[in-house]
Amino acid sequence: MGNKRKWEVEYENYKNGSMDKVYQSLKTKLEDKTISKEEYDQMKKIEKVKSNISKVTNILELRTKLETRLSKLKDEKKQIDEHEATRGKTEKTIKEKEAELDKLTKEKENVQKQLKNGNLSSKEKIELENKLSKLESDMEKNNKDFASNHTILRTLKDRESKMGNLAERKPVLDKNIIAISSKISKCNMVASNLMKGASWDSIDLKLENWKDRKLTSKEKITDKVKGENKEKTERINESKGKDNIDLSEQIESTTEQILKEEGTKREGATEKENNEEKSLQEISEFEKKHPRLARIGNWIKSKWNKIRGNKNQQEPKKEEEKDKKEESVEVTGKANSERDEFRQYLKDVAEKGMKQADREKLDMAKKQSYERQAAKDAEWKNKQMQSKKVSAQPEKEDSEERLI
Repeated sequence: MGNKRKWEVEYENYKNGSMDKVYQSLKTKLEDKTISKEEYDQMKKIEKVKSNISKVTNILELRTKLETRLSKLKDEKKQIDEHEATRGKTEKTIKEKEAELDKLTKEKENVQKQLKNGNLSSKEKIELENKLSKLESDMEKNNKDFASNHTILRTLKDRESKMGNLAERKPVLDKNIIAISSKISKCNMVASNLMKGASWDSIDLKLENWKDRKLTSKEKITDKVKGENKEKTERINESKGKDNIDLSEQIESTTEQILKEEGTKREGATEKENNEEKSLQEISEFEKKHPRLARIGNWIKSKWNKIRGNKNQQEPKKEEEKDKKEESVEVTGKANSERDEFRQYLKDVAEKGMKQADREKLDMAKKQSYERQAAKDAEWKNKQMQSKKVSAQPEKEDSEERLI
């Protein structure tokens, strides 16, 4: 485990009896009334720690179990990482061999083409033949390497099919590794405080306020929040600048611009262009008589449609944000529930030992399962009774009518 912590060394001293001699010496001084205030405080602390030693032993037993589980998870993740690295390297080698074979094939074809030249000297012919022989040897080696890597890749794929979906397994492994590491840290914190003579109430308060270590200092968190707020403000201002200017002001300014223009069509437009425009769009009588007013009306209509479109686009975004918020609250609630459950489990382990705590935890789980099933059965019986009452009601009415 490496270098032991200070409290772990002290725990071993208590377990091997080294602190018993110190305690007896202090107790003797107390009986002889020669003990100092510092020595008296030391004696009282030893008494508190001695009363906590059995709890520390139980907590360390749980820590060992968690460390074994953590080691297995890390080994599993390491195997997956090594598997993915080997597969990636193998696939890369296969691509390189394919590219190399293409290059060798082209060189071979080029040499063969040169050998067909009847004007070659004997020396040139020998050089080309030697080059061809080397190329064929390289191609043979390339094919062997290619086949070998394909065999490796096929073996890796077969192994991967047994390992399951790695893309889904890795995040789960990472999550479990973080969760168990956090539990081990809590065990160390509890044991350390017990070795200081702390009461369980003070330890439980620290567990209640425990924050999983993910981000860093307050300063970095503050900077992150400031950055997010600044970005949000810029987006709002940009949106206001583009879409939220008073519509009446836009209409007025655009109307003035249109009225100042010296015409709506180019004087040099050809007859072909005019015919194409007419064929693509029918012009109403109003547009023919009042082209400028028609342009203003069309602009107002397009602007109104744009505003309505933006509103329609914002509705799904709000729904999506609401769903994400609800999902986040649900996940946070589940995490808090698990944290509180482990907090209680730590206390049970410290006071009763891991075996007794596990037995009680199992009994509680069975009891809760029985209660849930009993509630379901009661609900089903209630529905059956309601259904029978509803079906019996018409028969009663029919019998009353026959009596009348």
